[in-house]
This record gives sequence, structure tokens and C-alpha cells, in this order.
Amino acid sequence: MDREFSRFSFLRFMEIVYIKKIAYLKVYKYIRKIDPDTNLFLSVGESVSKDSIISKGSISKMSYRIKVSDFSSNYLKYVSVLHGEIIHKGDAIVRKRKKAIFSPVDGIVDLSHLSSGFILVKSYPEEIVNKSNVNGVISDISDDKDKITIDTSVLKIDLKYIFGESQESKFKYLADDRGFLSLDKINTSVVGNIIYVGNFITMEIIKKSLAVGVVGVIGNGIEIRNNESIEDFVNSIPLTVGVIDGFGVIENSYFYNILPQYDSESLLIDQSSQALIIPSDKNFKEGKTFEIKQIALNDLVQIFSFPYWGFSGVVKSINNKNKSVQVLLDFGGEVNVQIDEIVGII
Repeated sequence: MDREFSRFSFLRFMEIVYIKKIAYLKVYKYIRKIDPDTNLFLSVGESVSKDSIISKGSISKMSYRIKVSDFSSNYLKYVSVLHGEIIHKGDAIVRKRKKAIFSPVDGIVDLSHLSSGFILVKSYPEEIVNKSNVNGVISDISDDKDKITIDTSVLKIDLKYIFGESQESKFKYLADDRGFLSLDKINTSVVGNIIYVGNFITMEIIKKSLAVGVVGVIGNGIEIRNNESIEDFVNSIPLTVGVIDGFGVIENSYFYNILPQYDSESLLIDQSSQALIIPSDKNFKEGKTFEIKQIALNDLVQIFSFPYWGFSGVVKSINNKNKSVQVLLDFGGEVNVQIDEIVGII
């Protein structure tokens, strides 16, 4: 049994832990990062909707770094461009008689790092618009105005592990109704998205997601084989992986019923709270993460013992004598398990 739940093994007769697999928080401090060099249009105390424009401006999204310090010990003397100048591919940026360094791209010259030995050629500015993506009230704006805090209502799914940095983006549910994934669903239609891949996150899923341009992967379990190298690999790439339950194949239909309704919504993998955050205006009841209560017939439970680890179902019978329950699995079939091998789902 998982160590997180083993500490509840002292529970009184036929009482079990009930865990909110998805907890509702009426007020959550949702932090939105703001692109630098954009102008803020809102202030603390203002209400926002999902489509409210927070800031916008013109930004160069890409920069080409050109090292010039090797050109000469006195390279500053030979710079032939000005800060902010528009140049084209093949134009000289440093020249000394017949010797020169040429720009490999079109763009705008940035000499702000020249003293460190390199010149930037930035792409032409594009208009950037930052929207709220959530409904709520602005409660804070950072001093350097690179992020704002919006008080909003959310669903919070605790994650066992997060590999990578916090990530916010549009969510796409790719698994089928039993939590299985066909790799061809990871394609150009999910570029820049956070995707849910179901029962099992594999190295193949991670590599294809990276190649396609996915920014986040969520799944119930992650493969045990070579898991240390998976962690090292994910932490070295611009992709965030969130694991709901742990290592191995975790079949858990509870999420198959909840997550599809948030397809195409904006959500957050939050490293600071180790959770998947889904903004939601639905009227859920707020409560504690863990509760301990009497098991009852027709309760929804999840099993934490092999060979049914991660399966969920409903309680069909209770045996007080040997402290066991009969569970009707979501996908059919009944199994008998000990009371300390399950948790209830509220």
C-alpha cells in the first residue's frame, strides 16, 4: 500500500480515509505571468472575465545571439551597426578592413549586451495580448509588473510529482474513455497545449510531445522502467510533466468523468502547490482534503493494492468480520479487498 495512506492504518473498525481527488477552492490566488514590455490596463481591485485584456504591446519573440568578442581584442571599436537599427541577412555587424562578421538573419540590432561580448539580432516585433483567462478580482500586481494575482474559484487536483517548471496553457484531453492513448493524437493540433494522456506516461509520449511542441503532459502514472533517467530528461527540456498517482500504469476512471469537460479551457500545472489547477465557476462544496468516516454501500472508492492498483468502483457489500469490502469495478467485475487497501472518493 502507498506510504501516503499507510499512516491511516490505525483507523477504527470499518472507517476509512476519504480523499477529495478534486478539491474545490472558493478563493485561489491565481498568478498570471505578463510578457515584459507590455502595458498593463488594469489595477488592483478590478474584476476581470476570461476575455479581459490585462496587457498588450509589441515584442520581439526571438533573438539571435552572435558572439563578437573573438573578432578582436578591441572588438568594440569595429562594431558597424547601431542599437535599434534594422538589418538584413548578410549585413556586416562588425568589420575591420576585409574581415567581418555578418548577420545570419533579418532583424533589429540590440547592443545592450555588447560589453559581455555578443550582439543580439531580434525578430521584428509582434503584437502580444495577455488575457485574464479566468474570472475573478485582481488582488495584487508585482512591483516589476511581470505578474498579477487574480482571486478566483478553482478545482485543485493534487499531483504526486511535477517534473519541470510551472506551466499555464490550454488543456486538451487526449485519452479514450478507458484512459488509453494512441500516439497519433499527439500532433500539430496540440502545439503549445497541456495534454492529458491517461493511465501511463511513457518516454515515447514525452519525446513525441516535445517534438510536436506540447508544453505540459498530465497522466495518472509514469513508467517505472528507467524512471530516474526520465526525471533527468524531463528536467532538461522545456516540457512539464505532472503525475497524478505515481509510478506504473494507474487505471482510475474518476478523472475520465471529470477532466473531459475542461477540454480547451486554460489551466495551470502549479509547481509551488504541487497541483493541477482548473479555474471553475461551478458551485462545488468546499471542504478539507482528507476526511475519515464510516464506509457505506455504494460509496465510490479507489484501490491501492496490486493487482488492482488505481482501479475505482463502488462498494457493493461490507464484511465487518474480516474488515473487507466487495467492490464493483467501473469496467465490470467484482473484487474483494481489505479495508486498509482502499480510499474513498468524495
